[in-house]
Amino acid sequence: MAPRGDTPSTQRLYDAAESCSIPVLISDSVFAEGTPFQCLVPVKEMSLTVSEQKIMRNAGGALQELMDIVGKERRNAMRYFLKHFAKDLLWHDESSRVAENVLLEAVRWSKNDGKMGDGRECEFVDLQQHSALFSKEGTHR
Repeated sequence: MAPRGDTPSTQRLYDAAESCSIPVLISDSVFAEGTPFQCLVPVKEMSLTVSEQKIMRNAGGALQELMDIVGKERRNAMRYFLKHFAKDLLWHDESSRVAENVLLEAVRWSKNDGKMGDGRECEFVDLQQHSALFSKEGTHR
């Protein structure tokens, strides 16, 4: 579980990537506030999100609802993404691309005068190379 912290990006996301555990992001605005390398890493495809309000009302029920919705094949696909993109999130990974991603983000920001655009969310744009993993329902093939 990765509750919202005092910064847009939480260490819990990196810990989950390192251990290949599916992060459950507890936040109403995690993607609007920013996740690391939003345009380069499909965090939405490798995490689950639950609203803060649902957790406050009934944490157990909210988490059970997530487990009921997300099947085993989907969880396996999420773990695949976590393993594949760990090098984009973890500095100490043998084939880390974090430094490259920092530079790519800097270029993107400079082209937008230091702004992320209309909204802060930047969709991951390279899902085509991984589309064979997912059917229309979002399950692992």
